[in-house]
Amino acid sequence: MSKIVSTNVKQDLLMSSLEEFYKVNNNLKILTSIINGESKISLRVIDWFVTNYSKKNNISYMIDDDRNIVNAKTKEFVVYIDYKLQLKGYQKKQFDPFCRRERIKYFIDNKNFIVTTVGQLNFFRWAIKNNIIDYVDSHLLDIENDMNLCYKAVYNIDKGQNVHQKSARRKRQELSISATKKLNKSNVKITVSFD
Repeated sequence: MSKIVSTNVKQDLLMSSLEEFYKVNNNLKILTSIINGESKISLRVIDWFVTNYSKKNNISYMIDDDRNIVNAKTKEFVVYIDYKLQLKGYQKKQFDPFCRRERIKYFIDNKNFIVTTVGQLNFFRWAIKNNIIDYVDSHLLDIENDMNLCYKAVYNIDKGQNVHQKSARRKRQELSISATKKLNKSNVKITVSFD
C-alpha cells in the first residue's frame, strides 16, 4: 500500500485523489519509468509536446468520455487547450511535469518511495488519463525533430555579433505559433438519436 507524506495541509484533498489514481493498473509504473529516465520518453519531450507541438499543430484526438457513464461515448480532446485549462485551474505549483518546488516522498510500498511533487503527480495523472503518454510514444520522432529544429532556430547565434551581444540576456519569444488562431476543420463522427 502506498502512502504520501506531505507537509502542506492545503494539498491533502488533491493528494488523496492522486493516491487513488496511482493505485489503479500500471499508472505508477508509467510515472516512475518516465521520471527515473527508464522510458524512451523524456520529461522535456512531454513538456514540449503539451506546450509547443500541440499548440503549433493543433493536436486533437478522440478519448473516452468518463463523465458519460450511461452511454459509452467518446469526446474530442484538444491537447493544448486542455493543458491551458488545467494550468488555469491548478496553477504551475500543482500542475508541472518537472520536479520543481516543494518535494514530497511518495511511498510505493513500505520501503520504496520516489521523490516527486504534487504538481508532477497531478500533471502525469492528467497525461495518463488523456492518453498523452501514448500519443507521445507513437509520435516521438516527429516531436523530438520539431523540438530540436525550434531550439536550433531560436538559439542559433549569428557569427557577426560582438561579445557584448552574446552575453546579454535574450528576450523571451514565442517558440510555436498557435494553430488555434486559425480556422481548423475537423472530421468528427456524430450520432444523433431521437428517443
